[in-house]
Amino acid sequence: MEIGNGNTMWKVAAAGTETKGERGMTLLEVLFALLITSLISFALLKLYIGQYRLLAVIKDQTILEFALLRSEQVLIRAVGEAQSVCWSGGILSVIPSAVPADASFDPTDKFYVDDKDRDGKKDLYWERRSGVNPIATGITDMNCQEIAAGLWQITLRAAEGKEIKVREIRVRQRID
Repeated sequence: MEIGNGNTMWKVAAAGTETKGERGMTLLEVLFALLITSLISFALLKLYIGQYRLLAVIKDQTILEFALLRSEQVLIRAVGEAQSVCWSGGILSVIPSAVPADASFDPTDKFYVDDKDRDGKKDLYWERRSGVNPIATGITDMNCQEIAAGLWQITLRAAEGKEIKVREIRVRQRID
């Protein structure tokens, strides 16, 4: 039924004759829609957090693998081409084979673990006549042992976040 004064018209429905579209949604329907939306949002948030944590673990593992790989490369080359190798007090001292015996300088290269940059992470350092250079960040410990004449076992430990990796390598010193 329509009521109006000619300029304005109102639509008035008799009690109980409204359709659902005209009434809107009931409180129960709104609460049900909110529940479904909340469940979907919670599932998406949980998936996002899981992927973020997985990414953090993969990042830490990648950093460790690179630090160990770089350290291995430098140490294998240094020991493999060394004229003399000595492990004492946490320092691996190496005299390269390319140094003449009558050199007027100390040709010894030293490898050790320290936190010289004071960032809270230990690094593997290579001290040479020209200065001290960091090789890799995250190397927390290094241990060397001559297991046979000219055969060295080098153990490296690296840590990043909650990840810890230990790598052992064996290097034969080139003895001419």
